[in-house]
Amino acid sequence: MQKQEERMMTKATSVLFICLIVKNLLTWSKAPPAPLERITEFRQQHRKTLDGRLCAAAFLHDDQTYTDCTTATSPDGTSGREWCYVEVQLLGKGSRDWDFCTQAINYDKVRLQAKKVFEQKSLEADRLRDRLHVLNSRVHGMLQKFDSVCGKKHELISTRIDKINEWLRKSSSSIEKIDFNSNELQNTKNIIGKMQGDMQHESIISKEAEENCEESPGYENEPSSDGLKVTYFNNSLFEGPPIESRIEKKEVNFFYNNRGPLENISPYKYSIRYEGYLLAPHSGTFIFITETDCSVHLLVSSQSVIGSSNGGNGDNSDNGSSDRVRKIASIPVELVGGEKHRFELEVSHASHLKFAEGESASMKLLWKSGRIGEQVIPSEYFFSEHIIPPTRFSMVDADLFELGLVDVGEDVYRQENTWVIKNIPSKYIGLHFLKTDVSPQFGNFSLSMNTGSNLFIASPIDSIFPLSPFKESLWKIYETGDILKVENTLTKVTKLFKIKFIPLKYRCIINFRVSPNIPFLIFAQQRKILPTVCNGEEEILSSTQSTVFKECTESSSLSKEFNCLAGLSTFHVDRKYSTWRTSNGSVGEYIHIYFKKPVQVNKFRFKPRDNVLTWPSEISLQFDDSEVVVPVLHTSSMESNTTLLEHPVVTTSVRVEIRDMFTNHDETGGSFEIVGSPCDFSGSSSISGSSHGAHHAMIDITDCGLTLKDFPDVMPLLSGDNYLATCDSDCIENISKGDVYGSETYSIDSNICKAAVHAGICTRKNRQNCQFLIIIRDQNGESYVGSLKNNIISLSKHGDSYNLSFFILPIITQNINQELYESTSDSYSIVFKKKDDLHMPNKFIVDSGDVFTNHGNYSYGWNKPITYFTTSTIQTYRSSYTNGIYSGKKKSSSSSSSNNNNDNNNNISLVK
Repeated sequence: MQKQEERMMTKATSVLFICLIVKNLLTWSKAPPAPLERITEFRQQHRKTLDGRLCAAAFLHDDQTYTDCTTATSPDGTSGREWCYVEVQLLGKGSRDWDFCTQAINYDKVRLQAKKVFEQKSLEADRLRDRLHVLNSRVHGMLQKFDSVCGKKHELISTRIDKINEWLRKSSSSIEKIDFNSNELQNTKNIIGKMQGDMQHESIISKEAEENCEESPGYENEPSSDGLKVTYFNNSLFEGPPIESRIEKKEVNFFYNNRGPLENISPYKYSIRYEGYLLAPHSGTFIFITETDCSVHLLVSSQSVIGSSNGGNGDNSDNGSSDRVRKIASIPVELVGGEKHRFELEVSHASHLKFAEGESASMKLLWKSGRIGEQVIPSEYFFSEHIIPPTRFSMVDADLFELGLVDVGEDVYRQENTWVIKNIPSKYIGLHFLKTDVSPQFGNFSLSMNTGSNLFIASPIDSIFPLSPFKESLWKIYETGDILKVENTLTKVTKLFKIKFIPLKYRCIINFRVSPNIPFLIFAQQRKILPTVCNGEEEILSSTQSTVFKECTESSSLSKEFNCLAGLSTFHVDRKYSTWRTSNGSVGEYIHIYFKKPVQVNKFRFKPRDNVLTWPSEISLQFDDSEVVVPVLHTSSMESNTTLLEHPVVTTSVRVEIRDMFTNHDETGGSFEIVGSPCDFSGSSSISGSSHGAHHAMIDITDCGLTLKDFPDVMPLLSGDNYLATCDSDCIENISKGDVYGSETYSIDSNICKAAVHAGICTRKNRQNCQFLIIIRDQNGESYVGSLKNNIISLSKHGDSYNLSFFILPIITQNINQELYESTSDSYSIVFKKKDDLHMPNKFIVDSGDVFTNHGNYSYGWNKPITYFTTSTIQTYRSSYTNGIYSGKKKSSSSSSSNNNNDNNNNISLVK
């Protein structure tokens, strides 16, 4: 073993020795490295000179060794600039053996930028790969669907082809039937033509028949329903010109499936607007209901009652889905029976707002009230225009009256033909009138009018007026200034009757007490203007916190804690500052409520005191020109004692008077609420179609000299009436016609357009579109004071017999690019004349040369008295002007100063 180990060690030593010898031989066989080769091993990059030659890997200069371009001083003495010697192989190839170096390339940045580009391309390739996978899956899905449907589609087409073949087989027999029916239709047309000829012949005969009243004088048909104006649009937003607009008399109840409302309207989007008037069958609260899957907006009396933006208070079976029919109920709406109310309904259908069944739409409009169950609104209650029915008398006692037509030669009295109408103003001719005996012996009578009208009553001018209010009627009589002349055909004796009138704004029953033995005539005229409707928000008008409440007075009160303010406090409890208590009285006690401006009263609410002995049984509401008696129930519930007036009343005050008591007690009281809407006629607000106050009629003035008396359609005038007037531009340019009386308020015999210029409403600037609102008011016997404004002088005048006046408000046009209102300052014209020549051009105010004087609404004069020209001097300067009128200039002041050198500081003053 030991010998073997020694032998192995010897072999290993021999191998190692041989390897060492081989290594030394290889090392000794290589040439020794040059000194610069060791230096060039560390060169980082190859640099080149400006002419493109390769820089030497290493070079010596000034005993310094360089392996790259250097900024040391170059052979030509340049410093601060990189240079190098070229490679040995390139020596002699250029102008010199060295040159300046080009800028070094930063390969690290190059490699980094290349890496970023490769990474972006890699990411883009990944995205494209993922997208290809998605598109590949979609294509496979589409192929699968195509494979699954293809067979069924072929079967369906085959079935349809079979049906088409069957229809073609039946078409020949259908054509034969059409030929047969066309012959039958021609025979039917011949029969219809013959029947139409017979009908025309019968119509001519019926017109000539005595039983036909249509051709009789005074006969008028009652207006019948003609439906609503329906406008169709081919979009869902009511934009652009409509496709068609027409009058349709039918219910709002339709269902369209795969078709539009008209042939040329798409079933996928359209809108329909219904406009007109709705006749209320009775007075009371109505609920309007829509059943539709469309967007709906309903306005009644200019009040929005249903809007598609809210869900109403009705039930919605699909919990808000727009694909099913929804039932929406409106807010309660108060309507006046027998009156026509403005109606507008907008229905919009858009298929893209529905998840399914976008090609179908349905709409149904219903209503209900205390007297009417839920039903579709019948078409007979729709009118395209506000048609006022002709005036009719009813409840007339045939034993007391006889009906006739006003005309010259018509009998004046009942069952007496010797007295006839001799002369009467033409505006009354043709009116229906009631005539009675020469000496009436009855004490009272009642009369029912079917619509708002002016009830004219003529009685002898030399006798007292024979009629007065009776029972619960409260009416006012007004003068017309007109005279009726009657004549006895036998004796030729004539009598004069004065004509007065009673304005009736609504249909009503009116009661009269008759003074015996005084004859009278009654004739009625349809009102040409509509009653005022105030469409503001309903509120408690009598509340002391209301903006329209002015003040109140009471007949008596127990103390200040129980006065009228306490009764109007809306607290409705029987304690101090919360109810009204009288001091010592019951029947006849009252509270009088005054408002700052006209209001429309709709409801009256009453809360009695706690003591039942003080409860009234009847309360009278007395307005400006009417009265309503309200029965009070024997209960303390305020809801039970809430009364809705049959007709809204426009007034400026309400007198609440106790008419009767349940028990005979010496004390009464309670708390009240007057509920309604304020009427906005103020000049500070914009007057437009949507304003709270609606004008009655429109007056288009083309004759520049007209006054309100010259428009028969607005006569007789009533306080509170208002009219929208338009003056022709020529009437603003030429304002010489007619006179104006008054300043802030004008007499009704004033020139309208001239008054508008005087008030500053119409100017040369807006003469092309001069519109303004005329409001009639009581003058209360006050005189009219003249003034000089805007080159127009108005005259003073005592109050006339009409006791009415008017004032003017501007119409403000809403224009984004213009200011809402632009006022024009007053301008004045001055003419200088001789003191003894008092002729005033255009009725100017005379300046007598006196000192500055206050004349009421205006002031004018001099700082100190002046002396005037002589007659010869006036003649000299008179030729220098035509009419002596100057606006805003004092051209003659220089002439005046030339003759009055001592008065150079004597200037004229003219102040409004």
